Amino acid sequence: MSNGVAIVLGTRPEIIKLASIIHGLADAGTPACVVHTNQHYDWELDARFFEELELPAPNVNLRVGSGSHGAQTAKMLSAIEETLIALDDVVRSGKACYIGFSNWPAWQAAAAAWELARR
Repeated sequence: MSNGVAIVLGTRPEIIKLASIIHGLADAGTPACVVHTNQHYDWELDARFFEELELPAPNVNLRVGSGSHGAQTAKMLSAIEETLIALDDVVRSGKACYIGFSNWPAWQAAAAAWELARR
């Protein structure tokens, strides 16, 4: 996915916040890979917003589902890392877009990923 942008989202607030970015990228002709952690997975909290905001279906669905804060975070970090490794050119060019998990701000997610990488 050369010259594209990776967008990681997973909950209703993130879908809403990132909708304008996803539309803007499409309008500019910039390829975007939407990676959905799928923490919110029922229609009311998830698919409804993709439909109402006229967003395309995610390119990748990690199907994290429910669980404790720690279990969800562990599943997300592992699956996001694998996905972004596959999208290495996007990450290396600094075009991976994230705001943060609903449970954690972006800096905490980055710190956790760094700590896991050190091990």
